[in-house]
Amino acid sequence: MKRLLTTLVILTGLFAPSLAVGGEGVKIGDLVERGDLYYKKFSNEPFTGKTTGWYQWTFRRGKQEGPYFTYWFDGQLARKGTYKDGKQEGPTVLYYKNGQLAGKGTYKDDKKEGPRVFYKEDGTKDLDGKCCYFHAEGSGTYRNDKKVSD
Repeated sequence: MKRLLTTLVILTGLFAPSLAVGGEGVKIGDLVERGDLYYKKFSNEPFTGKTTGWYQWTFRRGKQEGPYFTYWFDGQLARKGTYKDGKQEGPTVLYYKNGQLAGKGTYKDDKKEGPRVFYKEDGTKDLDGKCCYFHAEGSGTYRNDKKVSD
């Protein structure tokens, strides 16, 4: 019986890390980033589990892994995408507060790859290249990650 229980716990950890011992749902504010890993506050063990609330992310051994969802304060979906080994990977979609599609693009190994398309709040394509969120360099118009105007 003890051997069966041990096997069950190991299999649960392999196939459903969020259900394994140590996997739990916490708020993103309960985590701290040290280096390139996330830890639960006051812990030295890299976090494995899911965050709840506005940032619904999954972590495995301290790194973001799998699909993620970020929400506006009113609960409307703001962004969705995927992480692989702590890096953005695959399609990412952005939404305005009203639920309208705001933009989409693709990441490969945490870097933007391929075309990025942005939309105005009325649903038409934004041909000016203005994006709906703030860039690390500040708000404005960007082309190929270079600021071209305020």
